[in-house]
Amino acid sequence: EHLLYRYEVLEVLGQGSFGKVLKCLDHKSKEFVAIKVLNRARFNESVHRREIEILKRLQTARESSKIIRMMEHFSFRGRECVVFELLNGNLRSQLKLTHRQGFGLEMVRLFAISLLKSLEQLRDANVIHGDLKPGNIGICSYEAGEVKLFDFGCSCFDHEEHFTKIQTRHYRAPEVILDLGYSFPADMWSLGCTLAELHSGQKLFPGHTNEDQLHSIMEVFGLPPQDMIEESRVQLGFFVKSGRRFSVQCSNVRLKVPGSRALPLALRTTDEHFTDFIRSCLQWDPEWRLTPHGAMDHEWV
Repeated sequence: EHLLYRYEVLEVLGQGSFGKVLKCLDHKSKEFVAIKVLNRARFNESVHRREIEILKRLQTARESSKIIRMMEHFSFRGRECVVFELLNGNLRSQLKLTHRQGFGLEMVRLFAISLLKSLEQLRDANVIHGDLKPGNIGICSYEAGEVKLFDFGCSCFDHEEHFTKIQTRHYRAPEVILDLGYSFPADMWSLGCTLAELHSGQKLFPGHTNEDQLHSIMEVFGLPPQDMIEESRVQLGFFVKSGRRFSVQCSNVRLKVPGSRALPLALRTTDEHFTDFIRSCLQWDPEWRLTPHGAMDHEWV
């Protein structure tokens, strides 16, 4: 099978509700490429147009770029297709190869450096990624710990209207769960959750619903600040008010006592610098989280 009489389809790399990703040989450039073919039934023109605009904004000639390179986009038999450089798998698949035992801290540190550079590029372009997780991190060189961020389907420009629902649940920032609005710090929350998982092999906050996700976060960090609860438009689903204070709303969710799970134990580490780095990414208040630039100066990095 060929696309545009140019791209020879070699294999299906992955597929989901969005469509599928194909490994192809570009007979013009003689390079292997990855082509994302969007599902016609789930296609949203405005979302696709925004993703392409964001990808174009992020393209750079620099070899040091930590964002996947988009080569072109076209329509083929009524379906939208986007051509990308071919990477060597993703960190979710690589994590499975460790039987979810996780990577050593030095390897995780190398991944973190690449990801912080990618988040710096996003911030410079005024872009929020909106779905940072191991499955959306492509591998350039595993031995060197070099990775690139991809999948900008949930991304937006910070100055434009935001999607109301972003981030895969296990990496979802509390301000998103509580419907408080979000900005660049939401990606730093996802980064903290991702690096924790890459080291421990397990999801840091394995919630089954939004409510359970919030309980998982509170199990480690205690209750969110009272002003966050008061400003939340969905507080009644999570908290009950007694006088001037809020407490956790009882539910069918398995009881997770706020503040009962120590972060080093959850991270499966005794490294104080790594623990402090993750804690600094996972502050309840987005304003108190590390920025990509500030994180590069952290002792662990």
